[in-house]
Amino acid sequence: MSDPDLPIEQPLVELPLVEGRGLVRRYPGRASRRRPLVAVDHVDLTLGRGESLGLAGESGSGKSTLLRLLAGLEPADAGQVWFDGTPLGSLSSAGRRDLRRRMQVVFQDSEGSLDPRLRVRTSIMEPLAALGLGSRAERRVRVVELLRMVGLADEVAARRPASLSGGERQRASIARALATRPDVLLLDEPVSSLDVSVQRRILDLLEDLARRLDVSFLLITHDLNAVQAICSRVAVMLRGRIVETGPTERVLAAPAHPYTRLLLSCAPRPEPGWRLPELPEPRRQDTGRSSEGEPGDEDRTARACPFLDRCELGETRCHQAPGLEPVGSAHSAACWLAGQQPPGDGGS
Repeated sequence: MSDPDLPIEQPLVELPLVEGRGLVRRYPGRASRRRPLVAVDHVDLTLGRGESLGLAGESGSGKSTLLRLLAGLEPADAGQVWFDGTPLGSLSSAGRRDLRRRMQVVFQDSEGSLDPRLRVRTSIMEPLAALGLGSRAERRVRVVELLRMVGLADEVAARRPASLSGGERQRASIARALATRPDVLLLDEPVSSLDVSVQRRILDLLEDLARRLDVSFLLITHDLNAVQAICSRVAVMLRGRIVETGPTERVLAAPAHPYTRLLLSCAPRPEPGWRLPELPEPRRQDTGRSSEGEPGDEDRTARACPFLDRCELGETRCHQAPGLEPVGSAHSAACWLAGQQPPGDGGS
């Protein structure tokens, strides 16, 4: 029998490796508009250790801005980002240096990620040199190890980016990001500029690396097929807000938000810069957005659902957007009508 005077041990709860709470990012409006553009609108997002999370949505939904906030590349106007339990805003110089080592970004433009004047070897060694990791000889050995890890021949080290194919450049960019042995990879549309056949091979590579290296990654994409291929969890983003999140298999098999269903109905769409088709005549109503269709800067609880002007199920209560609410095990959606099918859709 336990002693009533002894404290009860609480189960240990592992903190997310990366966590954003209440994140907001605004940009000044153009001269013709009064309100700022709210690119990220009170977003909460977590990435666990060893987890693969897909952040999906059409171009302009705020995905890349959210990535830059999580990476500390841009300041948030509100909210906070934590890395391994520490707020980014409180990091010392040494802490920021450690963050650069432990968190790396792979961008969409592989050609722009590698300096065209430098040989691939030098580009891959750059982050190691900047952080003072290893001797020059050790860095050269690390380059060969990394090239082999991403499926490139040793001789690629001596070549310049212009002599590589798009797929080879992206593999070299991934090798560069892995040089510091990071805990987290943030991948911003890493395959959207590549041929479809090459996309599949890069996605297979990322899945293999995540498993072998036990690295967490956040995949930014407009293609739910890519999310399904390599991500265990998905968050769907629309006009700066997360509208649905949950285990990938569950969300894609039974999407609860009509926007997620629209994304699925349009897949596959591998072309870079793809945008969802607008309805011919969006209903004219007060959605709480500016006249140009972007989120305004009012209190978010007073604004409409960001999908209201394209939704076939919209009704009066949709003029006030709900927060994310559970619709199943670890599955949430921001929709009053979560799970309901549009008229004429028999479901699957």
